[in-house]
Amino acid sequence: MDFRELEYFSAMAAEGNLSRAADKLIVSQSTLSKTLGRLEEKTGCPLFARVQHGLHLTEAGEKFLEVTNRLLRLKREMDAELGAIAQGVAGRIHFGISYTFSKTLVPKVLPIFSQDNPQVEVIIHTETSALLEEMLLSGDLDVAVIVETTRKRALAYEVLFHEEILLALSPENPLCDKGVDREDGEYPYLAPADLGEARFILSQEHMRLRDSAEAFFAAENMVPDIAVTTASVSTAIHLASHNVGAAFVPFSYTLSPIDPPAPRFFTTAPTLPVWKVSIVRKRHNAKMPLLNSFIKSFKSAM
Repeated sequence: MDFRELEYFSAMAAEGNLSRAADKLIVSQSTLSKTLGRLEEKTGCPLFARVQHGLHLTEAGEKFLEVTNRLLRLKREMDAELGAIAQGVAGRIHFGISYTFSKTLVPKVLPIFSQDNPQVEVIIHTETSALLEEMLLSGDLDVAVIVETTRKRALAYEVLFHEEILLALSPENPLCDKGVDREDGEYPYLAPADLGEARFILSQEHMRLRDSAEAFFAAENMVPDIAVTTASVSTAIHLASHNVGAAFVPFSYTLSPIDPPAPRFFTTAPTLPVWKVSIVRKRHNAKMPLLNSFIKSFKSAM
């Protein structure tokens, strides 16, 4: 068996379905079926049980997946080290970014890096900041952009920027009339006391935006009336624009064009945390030229 077969097996296990795995890998289902047959022949035991809606790992399959993922991680580390030997001219980077910033930062930075590093493959993983930190520690990622909370000793952090969190409201929402213009700010101020009757559009649990909202509610002794929960900031803005509720929005989203009807944005109490957005990697990777070049591209684009 080779690494490609292992990558195919890992994808089949992750998707639990040959069709979805084939779409993800951009190969035919027959290719995956033949690969699975070869692996089961080589291991001497079935790796999947065929169920009505797809594939389910057998006990042997679970053990094989554990070893497969360990081998694939070792291969990624080897690729990264060989890239460093080659002075960062070629290689592969597993890059993680939080859901919140994937839309705004990736189109801004990746074209710059790709133009300067045409032989480098960047594989993007979009997850929550908490999960991205775990993936860095386990070796599944080389570098990630996250919203910081508590720093991990094994990781090296470089702050890219600080991000204010705003409230988005439909212009038709009566709360807009309670906003107070500020001489020192671009956005009017909306007091937490005025939000008692508001409905809210919140991010999914365990996302940093949801954590910030809950910290705000706790500090202001508010019990929110939740209208919608979504993982997409763009969806939250769209729903707020149509007067479904008030949405918490990172400042960077206000810099991109928004389809009409556009919402109005407000600041509120300092109990709504300001984010520290950082680019992070393992400390022992600090001298890898390929990652240094990637991080330099991010910092130059800020």
